[in-house]
Amino acid sequence: LDGCIVLKKHEMVLREAWKQFHEKKQTAAEKRRKERALRNWRRLVKGMLTMKKVRAKFLVADHRSMQVDEKLETRESETPATDDTALSWPRTIFNLPHSSGAVDH
Repeated sequence: LDGCIVLKKHEMVLREAWKQFHEKKQTAAEKRRKERALRNWRRLVKGMLTMKKVRAKFLVADHRSMQVDEKLETRESETPATDDTALSWPRTIFNLPHSSGAVDH
């Protein structure tokens, strides 16, 4: 439909109702856009925080591209990887302690 026929005496009522409907529709659309923007920002920030934690946990300090608040603790039983596998995961070679009750094959 491209239009409709309305009695002259109902014209103002119909125009006012259409105006209110149009304003309500625009307000709802604006609210949806703002909510979507906030969801996207939350998703971005959470993703960046997660990436920061993962990098702090698994990257060697020399290869870090982001500053992190947490300190990486190195234990005596862990040796940082220095060969070509340094770019793959995990970045630490774990040396398991030898116990006297272990069976060697």
